[in-house]
Amino acid sequence: MGSIVQGPSQVLSRITRYLPTQAESLAFSLTSGELQVAGETQLYHNVVFNLNDSSSDERRLEAFVRCLMTRQDRCSWVHSLSVTLSNRSLTRMEHKILAIIINILPSLRIFKYIDYSDNDDSVYHTAIDFHPPRHPLQTETSLQQFTCLNANILDQEPFLAFLHFHHGLQHLEFSEDVLNVPHLGKGILPNLETLRAPIDVILRLLPGRNIKRVKTTVSEDMAPVWVHVPRTAFATVQVLSSTVRGDAEELRESLVLQMNNLEFLEIEDETCISTSILRRTKIKFLRLRNLWGEFSSRVVFNRVPALECIELQHTVELSVGVISLRWCRDVEKPYIISWDCNTKEEWLGDWRKDLFVRSDEEFEADDAPTLDDDEVL
Repeated sequence: MGSIVQGPSQVLSRITRYLPTQAESLAFSLTSGELQVAGETQLYHNVVFNLNDSSSDERRLEAFVRCLMTRQDRCSWVHSLSVTLSNRSLTRMEHKILAIIINILPSLRIFKYIDYSDNDDSVYHTAIDFHPPRHPLQTETSLQQFTCLNANILDQEPFLAFLHFHHGLQHLEFSEDVLNVPHLGKGILPNLETLRAPIDVILRLLPGRNIKRVKTTVSEDMAPVWVHVPRTAFATVQVLSSTVRGDAEELRESLVLQMNNLEFLEIEDETCISTSILRRTKIKFLRLRNLWGEFSSRVVFNRVPALECIELQHTVELSVGVISLRWCRDVEKPYIISWDCNTKEEWLGDWRKDLFVRSDEEFEADDAPTLDDDEVL
């Protein structure tokens, strides 16, 4: 123990990164006075609140604020804040406490708000209403990623003021099918690079911004409104992750053709895209789901010269749950890979670097998918 305590603070910090849970970070911090800061730094780095009981959750949030204010250097340790709501709505007091928490965290980079409430009246339940501080404690905001899933915007004016205050946001996520997102003018979010949102929100935000990664849903009852958007607005988009609802494959193909510099196409539903459309793009990476046996990768490579890589994500009844098989143009057989990111966030990764190659032995099972020598997907 003595040698650990006497080691450099950078070494202790690196050790605490390997603590898998908040409980273990807390236990580490309680080991000794010398290890308290190292353990608490990791404990506060990624703060998660799962709210399902208003009677106790308010007290938890208030206690967290007291812990921060008791030792204010803890505020600078928080880099990520996640709030997940289940079976209820936020109380007015909880809205105020969350606004206070965000205001006093000078190093906060990621804020996620996800509502899993079960409400039959609407898909989107709890309204979010975070007023920016009238007298902020810091002049420069550090927030770079903001996620708001399955929640409506209660009051548009405070929400727009919130976005104006956090002008350095680079990553913005809403539910990508239907959501009441207020109009966001050209002067807002100038640094935005990645966007998950309904298609109408994406079309409003593309002009004048350097948005590189987009995730959205296209439905059959939707008019191709993007044809009225200047083609230059799509020039920055390099990654598209898309889902179709109903018979909307042609609509998606129309959207893909607007993005003349698109390199990464992820199709999140169980459909495909025609090779004739792919030939008219610069797409290098194609990612599909559950299309086993639908087509030959060799045929697609022959018909689409620009394409470098095809990946099939397949759900199997194995301990791993989901596997991905990857075909590269110059490799004879496919190989199994795992992405170095959370599931459903592959569109945010680097398809050349953020992966682990797996051996076939790791997935041996009677119900595991098999491949023949013809490279059938």
